[in-house]
Amino acid sequence: MDIDMLSFTKVQINQDLLDEIWKFDPRRLDELKGSILSSYSMALAQYLIYFTYQRNIVKADVYRLNKMIDRTISLILSKDKKLLKEHKTRSSAVDFLVSTNDYLTETQSKLDILNIELMHIDGIDKNISELIATIKRELTRREKELYTVRMERK
Repeated sequence: MDIDMLSFTKVQINQDLLDEIWKFDPRRLDELKGSILSSYSMALAQYLIYFTYQRNIVKADVYRLNKMIDRTISLILSKDKKLLKEHKTRSSAVDFLVSTNDYLTETQSKLDILNIELMHIDGIDKNISELIATIKRELTRREKELYTVRMERK
């Protein structure tokens, strides 16, 4: 992969500015300068890139751990044909192996933690995109309002 394609990994988020955005009281919107709203929009766009990249790293880890579990289970089941017969179904044999094999139990625990993390952030990217769009609409509204005032003065 071309190294330039991963240049987005260098995005540095401004945590103080993001904290200010997350704590913003919408009732103060009229008090906020357009330049600050623009910086909010830019900060959120950068954060969205960072967020997506971090989520993709977690998804890659989930994929890797799932593959590791699947391969380990396949190796164990191919060596010990009795397990499938004892547990009647592959699913039951897999559950047995995951609960009795320390390596598989530990790997499954890591996988569970990552999946819960992904559940916590599910859909947040869309909410951030909506917030960016809302800020842009406010900036457009202000621009149109200013244009209308200028036209009325003429």
